[in-house]
Amino acid sequence: MQFTIISILTTLAATAIAVPVPGDYHPPSTAKVNFFGAADASFSQSFKTDGTEADIHNVLSVSKISVPAGVTCTFNGIDGSVTKVSNQARVDVGPPQTQVSGTCWNL
Repeated sequence: MQFTIISILTTLAATAIAVPVPGDYHPPSTAKVNFFGAADASFSQSFKTDGTEADIHNVLSVSKISVPAGVTCTFNGIDGSVTKVSNQARVDVGPPQTQVSGTCWNL
């Protein structure tokens, strides 16, 4: 019985030591964003996740935008739309239009 209790305590102690330290997480420095238009047209572009604004040079009229988990982004359309997408969501752009710039951050 004592041996069993000692074994369990030893196992629990070893498991507690193996828990990752919160400071070990390093968020990604870029995010791959997907832009979708009509008739299955689409393109992807990578954005830095430090808040740097990046130009978008694809003229596709975009109707939906998706971003990966752990990221939030804001995109500006050629006709003045502002679309915010966050944490693995797929959001409608209204009205559909060419996107001209975007900014992303890690959550």
